[in-house]
Amino acid sequence: MAISDVVATAKIPEKIQKDLELVSACLGGAATIKEIGAMLKEVGFQDVNITTNNESRDFIQDWNPKNSENAADYIVSAYIEAIKPG
Repeated sequence: MAISDVVATAKIPEKIQKDLELVSACLGGAATIKEIGAMLKEVGFQDVNITTNNESRDFIQDWNPKNSENAADYIVSAYIEAIKPG
């Protein structure tokens, strides 16, 4: 499996999590890197590799409909790879 998604690099503040506009922009509900790794392993994936793209913070801040919330301080784009044995 290989996907690209946004991930949380730190616990997202409650103010961002509860902001429906930020949730609908995929920023308020992003799972942490640790949570994503655990979920993938729980359903049988191995060799989980999550590579963050810190350069995406500028893009994410522009994507943030409420720039004052600083969501880019907590969220980055990531490339997520894992293998599920057959």
